[in-house]
Amino acid sequence: MRTVIILITALAFVGCSCQAEHEKSSGSEGLHVEISVLQSGRILIDGTESSIDQVEQRFAQLKSEGGTVWYYREAGQQEPPPEAMQIIKMVVENELPISLSSKPDFSDYIAEDGQPRPRDCSASQTQLELRKMRQPISILVYPVRRVDEDWEYLLLRRVANPDLGLENFWQGVTGGLEEGEGLMQAVKRELSEETGLIPSALEKIEYSYSFPMDDKWKDMYPSGVDVIVEHVFIAYIDSQTEPALSHEHDMWQWYKADGALRKLKYPGNIEAFKQCATILKTRSGSKG
Repeated sequence: MRTVIILITALAFVGCSCQAEHEKSSGSEGLHVEISVLQSGRILIDGTESSIDQVEQRFAQLKSEGGTVWYYREAGQQEPPPEAMQIIKMVVENELPISLSSKPDFSDYIAEDGQPRPRDCSASQTQLELRKMRQPISILVYPVRRVDEDWEYLLLRRVANPDLGLENFWQGVTGGLEEGEGLMQAVKRELSEETGLIPSALEKIEYSYSFPMDDKWKDMYPSGVDVIVEHVFIAYIDSQTEPALSHEHDMWQWYKADGALRKLKYPGNIEAFKQCATILKTRSGSKG
């Protein structure tokens, strides 16, 4: 699974005069929108109270203009309101650069070392400091094949990683979205990288779930992001095709539904599998 990144642009400008100058700018270098999320869940766009729908519209416009989001969240050390997560997801989906600020007047930015720096507009050119951040969106794919009148499910055994505190465990195909990727593109890439399989068809099920982010990874994600959202897919595989594993896994096995359920470890994976198995039970001639 490759590290998925978005560029978090820390723009170096300071002071009210600098802010006013760039609010007026129509060039992509200086164009930005200021988003504030208050602890109550209220949202401000350039100081004006706004709705999530208005944020979505503004981000779509900003993307077409090549602009940047300046983002501030009140009480940043406390549990974020749901609106904060929604806005971060919109930033990711629109592939917008984002500059994080610890002050409501946006007079600073958060540098790569996690420390605030004043926005300095004395330089003749915009100074950019880039942070590589993971995108809080993931995919989980269960490859399936028909054998006689039944379905079999491919599981992979993850290689243990003591440095991360991970033991061997069984899972489907998982991974994050790379920069500029859509969900379907990510599914096809991860299937190819982790199994070498090319599906005859892909099905996104009407189920997704989230899981909390470990504290030790939070500095790798945009501010305000505390969970990873995972979207679930079924990949239909030709019954004669066998996988070729990457370095991430050391074993594979096709299982009937009951056997696969016994192998899975994590609650999110288990519930996602049950959702897929329920869908496949509705397929003509399937025993589930």
